[in-house]
Amino acid sequence: MLLVVNSAFASTLSGEWPVFQGSSFHCGLAGEMVPPLKVMWEVNLRSAVYSSPVIRDGRIYVATERGELTCLSAAGNAIWTAGLQGKIYASTPCVGEAAVYIGAVRGRGLKTGAVYALQTADGKAIWTFTPPGDVYSSPLIVDSLLVVGCDDGNVYGLNRDDGTVAWKFRTQGKVHDNAAATDGTRIFIGSYDGFMYALSAKNGKEIWRFRTRKRLNTAAALADGRVFFGAEDGRLYSLSADDAALEWFFEAGAAIVATPVVSSDRIFVGSSDGTVRALTRQGKLVWSFKAGRHLVSSPVLAGRHLYTGSIDTLGVLDQSLYALDAQTGSVVWERELKGPLFASPAVGGGLMIVATRKGYVFAFRGRAGKE
Repeated sequence: MLLVVNSAFASTLSGEWPVFQGSSFHCGLAGEMVPPLKVMWEVNLRSAVYSSPVIRDGRIYVATERGELTCLSAAGNAIWTAGLQGKIYASTPCVGEAAVYIGAVRGRGLKTGAVYALQTADGKAIWTFTPPGDVYSSPLIVDSLLVVGCDDGNVYGLNRDDGTVAWKFRTQGKVHDNAAATDGTRIFIGSYDGFMYALSAKNGKEIWRFRTRKRLNTAAALADGRVFFGAEDGRLYSLSADDAALEWFFEAGAAIVATPVVSSDRIFVGSSDGTVRALTRQGKLVWSFKAGRHLVSSPVLAGRHLYTGSIDTLGVLDQSLYALDAQTGSVVWERELKGPLFASPAVGGGLMIVATRKGYVFAFRGRAGKE
């Protein structure tokens, strides 16, 4: 493992980003991060990272395609690395008080998909659940359960203590990169069958379903009693969380596989043609920015700046992280990375953690003071 450390770095992480897009609402909101950002350290994990990093209790968790989950200190030192059977792609770790959970797909000795529960202290295995399908979905803690989707078409509610199935809900397609969002009592998750589902968190029973024109391959964001999500039909949808009533949809013109960022007055979403757009909460276009040829990772709003990355069609040429003025969409700062950005950034304790497909993990810090 290659480690490059800035000697001026001496602080510790205090913020939390323990799950995909920062919280169970998946809104992608973080504290102020003022560009230009400075690299505090970088680590080479020597395997592609598609899974987004997470942060909890001053520790950073990053999973690689090779099937390793590494826990890093705030200074970028490896605390432990757990070698798992299978490969890890889109599944982002979810960190609880004493356990971290991650999904894997077949390969490297694993005959089917799996969900792993590991001790946060040392990475030792607690339990393994092996459904009859690959797990690209990011797990989510909901009280005593762990909710995760599977390519076998099911959404599983697993008991966190031992990984046994408390309930499962069958969709009509793969539950692939789809990650569950929750308001505590309801779970919102999409499927390749083109439906967004609302389920009871207690027993997995269906509350409602909403049909789109093509498959869903991302996670929803929840805010103010509304469910915001994109689909491969090129639309961003806003539904009532109570009854799935359609409030509006926005035509992006290209598939949406990234989760939207939702703030108090804006929605930011990227589409597969590499365009990032800012909308009002009523779905009206405010600005657009062409970041590259393709956009996979979900953006993060850190105070007054939106951070996003894009890739070219082959994931080779465009390897930049952008900071955009959230009000205007203008580029404030740009940094070329070592590898394209498929994973979404994580923000905590004044640091932004970014991991690339070439296996590099960067820790950035914003400059002090205000603009």
